[in-house]
Amino acid sequence: MRVFVTGDQELITKLERFQRLSDLEKAYDDSGKTVAGIAEKLVPIDTGRLQKSIRYRSLTQKAVVQAGTRSFPYAPIVHYGQQAGWSAQPFLTDALSIGY
Repeated sequence: MRVFVTGDQELITKLERFQRLSDLEKAYDDSGKTVAGIAEKLVPIDTGRLQKSIRYRSLTQKAVVQAGTRSFPYAPIVHYGQQAGWSAQPFLTDALSIGY
């Protein structure tokens, strides 16, 4: 009895690509974790609530680091200084610059 497998090279190529994507996803995850950790050290602390709101998530082709929540939306005001009397304290972009 003989068994012939067709498309085996194509399957191997796809599996190798999947492995590379897994490596890439890990790199995004590591990057997000690093930048979020640096941002937590750079963020100005009053109550600590903004610092606790810093989080990251990694997606297939990028990592996203965020701060603030819907119920606690003043991260952009602190980061960009978008209110009279507030100077910009760009803790997220600074964290990205330091991390890379």
